[in-house]
Amino acid sequence: MSYKHPIDTSFISTQIGESPEILVEMSEVFLEVLKEYQVSMQEAIAANDFSAIHLHAHKIKPSLSMFGLNGILEMILVIEKAAHFDQDLVKIIEYSRKIEKELPLIYHQVSEIIEVHN
Repeated sequence: MSYKHPIDTSFISTQIGESPEILVEMSEVFLEVLKEYQVSMQEAIAANDFSAIHLHAHKIKPSLSMFGLNGILEMILVIEKAAHFDQDLVKIIEYSRKIEKELPLIYHQVSEIIEVHN
């Protein structure tokens, strides 16, 4: 399968070496963090809480970077800026929806990494 934002574990591999156990553990943690982000961001948007939106966008960036999700990271940066500087809820919702559309593919890819290395 070919995804718009494929997972790239090369950064993680350079940090941890060729340890399938650690890759599986990091992948499982990433899934949890991503799911928490998704719920927290939806709640913050519904509450028009720009401070919380900015915080959640900021906190997810390192996890996205570790898994090479640069396309999603670029969208998160737009959300972070829109929350912090512009307080542009329309832009935040637009980019949040774009990310939401990609999440099932990302969940699938990370689950495959876990299956293959478990």
